[in-house]
Formats: sequence, structure tokens, C-alpha cells
Amino acid sequence: MDTYYNNTFWIVYQEENCSNCIHSMIVCNEDLIKNKFGNVLNNNEIIQVKFSGHLKEICKKTFAPADYTYQRIILTSIEKQ
Repeated sequence: MDTYYNNTFWIVYQEENCSNCIHSMIVCNEDLIKNKFGNVLNNNEIIQVKFSGHLKEICKKTFAPADYTYQRIILTSIEKQ
């Protein structure tokens, strides 16, 4: 992935029965995450979450295997598991 999205929060989902099926979602409304997980985010900790939102394509396409996806997400809810 290019460096355009390096300073943003990502949610990455790997399908249960497919080790190569990885979906990366770049969070557009970061305030929702900062309000709920501010103390965790400063540690660069990886946490399990349950979330919902609206997906959009990224502007700059990236070259990746067919079973990898990159999208932007506007979160409607997020909870720590």
C-alpha cells in the first residue's frame, strides 16, 4: 500500500477459513475510534473489535492479490471484543 494512508487507523479482517482473504478498511471518521479507544491507540496495540459501517473504494488503487481488498469505511459503531 502507498504511504498516503499510513497516518490513519485501519481495521483488518481475515476470513476464518481463508488465510489469504484479507480485507483492509481505512477508517474515515477516526473521532469515533479516538473517543472509545484513545488509551489503547497510543500503544499501537492490536485489539479485536466488532464494528459496522459503510464501505467506499479507495481513490488510489493498489496492486494486490485478488483475495485482498482495500476500502475506506465510515464507521457507524465499534466495540471492543
